[in-house]
Amino acid sequence: MEILNARRKKNQKCDKTFLQYVFTCNGNDGVEKPLCLICNETLAAVNMKPSKLKTNFSTNHADYSNKPLEYLERLLKSSTKHKHFTEKHFTVN
Repeated sequence: MEILNARRKKNQKCDKTFLQYVFTCNGNDGVEKPLCLICNETLAAVNMKPSKLKTNFSTNHADYSNKPLEYLERLLKSSTKHKHFTEKHFTVN
């Protein structure tokens, strides 16, 4: 029984291949969750499987399917810069 529970708790790790589905990882409290770079929606940790990310991408953002990988990398870099700027200049009470 303990072995089954250990397998269920095993989380998928963030992978660079997630970028092709326009997702990156957002980690809070040691739990990585997929973050959409287009709409900034954070999905549940159980959606860290490439098949689920691909389904979400094709359902919600199909118009980005023809974009080159370089475009997606620039989108990621822009998102990261924006996050760091926000964290540096604003505080949440």
